[in-house]
Amino acid sequence: MPPPATTAPSHSSAFGPTTSAPASRPSRRAKRGEFGRRIALIGACIFLLLWLATWLHDDSDASFRESGHVVTQSDDGDGDVTVASTTPHSPPRFVLYRMIGNDIPPLQCAGQLYENALYALQHEPRRLAGCRRVWVVNNVVNETAERRVVRALKAHGYGDEDIIVRRVNYTHVAQLPHDQWGAAVSAQNEARNAMLEHGRAAGVRWILPWDGNQFVTREAWHRIVAAADRYEAQGITVFKVAMVKVQSLQQPAWLNASSLFRHIRPHAPGQWESQVAFRNDSSHHFKQGVAYGEANKLEALIRICGSGCYWHWPELLKALHLLQQPPSWAPCREFFADTGECGCQAVIGRDYHERKVSVRTALQCGYSVRLWYHPCPGVDIEWAFRSTAYRTELRVQGRELFQEQIRAAMARQGVVPAMGKADGGEL
Repeated sequence: MPPPATTAPSHSSAFGPTTSAPASRPSRRAKRGEFGRRIALIGACIFLLLWLATWLHDDSDASFRESGHVVTQSDDGDGDVTVASTTPHSPPRFVLYRMIGNDIPPLQCAGQLYENALYALQHEPRRLAGCRRVWVVNNVVNETAERRVVRALKAHGYGDEDIIVRRVNYTHVAQLPHDQWGAAVSAQNEARNAMLEHGRAAGVRWILPWDGNQFVTREAWHRIVAAADRYEAQGITVFKVAMVKVQSLQQPAWLNASSLFRHIRPHAPGQWESQVAFRNDSSHHFKQGVAYGEANKLEALIRICGSGCYWHWPELLKALHLLQQPPSWAPCREFFADTGECGCQAVIGRDYHERKVSVRTALQCGYSVRLWYHPCPGVDIEWAFRSTAYRTELRVQGRELFQEQIRAAMARQGVVPAMGKADGGEL
């Protein structure tokens, strides 16, 4: 006799009796989906932890704004900067200044300073440990270009306290012979001195008054900090940071926040003029009134180091009235490491423009990367790197074109230049 049929237990509900279905095992597809969701969740947690660790490891630029240093820049072109401290917070240990000035064609076509600043904003480390970054927009004669640069800086989180805008007093410039306009308007050393004054007033220990177009990787910055620690212990108040120039348009694949020197070196093999770090108790300054392209920064380095460090350039020393006889290395040892890699003789060598930067030098001194020139069409940039005469020719063209830019800016301001005969003729 067959067993009685069984029925599923029924349950009552507000909608009438219901019958529960027999339980079924999950399908393989469902298992794979659940496994994938768990893997994705684990990956997201790992990513979040790594991001949080990086965020906690580095100091925030925003924390440096809490120091309350408010920058105001006079409009008379004299380079004065006043700093007012409104909060008791300690200042950062370093302040890195970068100067954004005028493009000087044909070696630097219009827009190169903006493009390079934008590249640094997008690809540098978001934070540099112990460092505040300040941008100095220096006497840009094209008002549209100035506004464009300031907008880009603010779009990347820099406030008014992080941006110093210096403007030209065209009434003053108009009274000068026109062959002095370039020095009066470019005013790079005046801007560097303003950086030193601003950093000292803010109480920052190490001041880096650097050129524009500079790029710093995370590795480079850690090495710069290590060099500062070493020289701090030795009582040295000034040290050099090696600079390399890229030989082609920079690419994020080999120049980004995490790039190592060995990644960069094939694209920037030659060493050029150093950048400099000053301790806040150093009294050194830059000579004002020296034009772009006339060794305006090198004059200060020779004065600090002593001409013995640059004895292989007698004509330059004579032109700068800094020639010493006999050459002496003593000042190099006074202000720079006498046996280290960051001294005068190590950073600037006999074959100035052909000198290669060793890995050891970069890792001992730190380094900065000078971004691409963006030369105008028709410029042989490879020959410009190799030939001093060709580079001088380009700079002479640039000074003439710059004077025309200044004349156009005066016209927009309604300023009429005075008559001058510095070059044997009237304006």
